[in-house]
Amino acid sequence: MLEVEEMGWSQKGKIFALKEFTQYDKFVKEREALDHFSGSNPGHDHLARLLLSFDQAGKWYMIFDWADADLENFWKRFSVDPKSHTHLRWFITQCCGMAQGLSRVHGDWVKPHISTNIPHIPDRGRHGDIKPGNILCFNQDAGRMTDYRLVIADFTLMRFHSPDSLGATSASSVAYSESYRPPEKDIRGTVKIDQLYDVWTIGCVFLEFVTWYLLGYEAVKGKFFRHLGRDVDCFQQVRMRGKIGTSGIAQDDFFEMKKMSFLMFPARVKPSVAKVSYLYNWKIATSTHFLFAFAVVSFFTPK
Repeated sequence: MLEVEEMGWSQKGKIFALKEFTQYDKFVKEREALDHFSGSNPGHDHLARLLLSFDQAGKWYMIFDWADADLENFWKRFSVDPKSHTHLRWFITQCCGMAQGLSRVHGDWVKPHISTNIPHIPDRGRHGDIKPGNILCFNQDAGRMTDYRLVIADFTLMRFHSPDSLGATSASSVAYSESYRPPEKDIRGTVKIDQLYDVWTIGCVFLEFVTWYLLGYEAVKGKFFRHLGRDVDCFQQVRMRGKIGTSGIAQDDFFEMKKMSFLMFPARVKPSVAKVSYLYNWKIATSTHFLFAFAVVSFFTPK
């Protein structure tokens, strides 16, 4: 972190986050992505915003607002009352806000006549690495849980494409996070990816988010958690009991490959993920509150 005494913004004493780059090409790619939502360009409350970039002594730097935690550490720190109207309103607001922010990345804000008449303008983005560790939590007021705003960050893998090249990227050429990767990463052959890549990853995050909302962090990634007098496996453990991956070992992911022939390896959502039965079979929340929360997540959950 960097403590700034004076930067010309009347920000004396404020704490900022400093990101260091040792490779210029990576610095340029991420700055180009951030520039779409920073400076004079319209940003979004749920997307990270670049404040300043500079170079010094053969290294390159970016400055951002300081976040209190990423989403996974936020889950560890806080718990909610699923029956609280205030908590439910905050949960839905954050889910919708992040979805709208991602829509902004995807270029849904671009006017149709601009995009269709100039097909070679790279105005359609793909984040490429949405996961709890890349969602930052900013305290907006007094430190209460409901004062936090969740922001999609880390644009390292974000790339922008023109409408005519949006689906031309090979899945094998894209870096990824193991647990949240989409099925395209494991399908053999020349598979192309587009913005649906992000829809899968944010759907996986939302499933974990609603699990935390209803049952707490231990139900997401703890070894087990206590419920109705017995120990119950967490969501992560349940996923790993699914069908083993192509490597022959259990994997912490949200899909499985079903071998149909020696030429074809179609993917499907793991049954343990699709059922989410440990959520809706346990009456820990009123039916009204549960349906509201579950409907939000189901809308974005990969099918």
